[in-house]
Amino acid sequence: MDAGTVTNPFAPPKAPIDPQAGQLQGDVLEVSFRNSFWDLLLFQAYANLRSPVNLLLYSGFAALIASGSWSESPTVAIALGVTLFLGFVLLTLVILTIMVVVHRDANFYRPRTLAISARSIIDTTELTHHEMQWPAVHGVVRTPWCLYIRLSPFSAHCLPPRIFDSRDAYARYADAATTYFNLSRKP
Repeated sequence: MDAGTVTNPFAPPKAPIDPQAGQLQGDVLEVSFRNSFWDLLLFQAYANLRSPVNLLLYSGFAALIASGSWSESPTVAIALGVTLFLGFVLLTLVILTIMVVVHRDANFYRPRTLAISARSIIDTTELTHHEMQWPAVHGVVRTPWCLYIRLSPFSAHCLPPRIFDSRDAYARYADAATTYFNLSRKP
């Protein structure tokens, strides 16, 4: 690397994908679904609970609540900490709702098809067609309530188990997404 080249330390690692080398059984796995407002709330809760700024705030609320047990008037400090925490959660929900109403994403609630292969993810709605290769994906996370294919730190494809025909179909799709993502990270 020459002295004039600047690299982004926050960019996902670059790894060439050889579609022949990492191919799983079946070339393309596909699922059709429609996201709900609940899916959006769950993703925002998931993302917010991992935000460094929010974790710092939550730690402050916890310290305030804990300090109440050591003070002369514990009920005041505990009540203040709990009130601030609940106020923060409520404010987050209000901001999320306002963002959804203001932005009116014409694509979010539309039926979509998400296809994954060893090479890429293809998201198709009646208005759009997006393809993203696995090295550009930020992460794949499987939670009890959803499979998140994270396109960036703040956006993801949210695939709840209810959209699949069976738990086995959900597990197969989640395992394939995780495998494809992990293969894209190998040099």
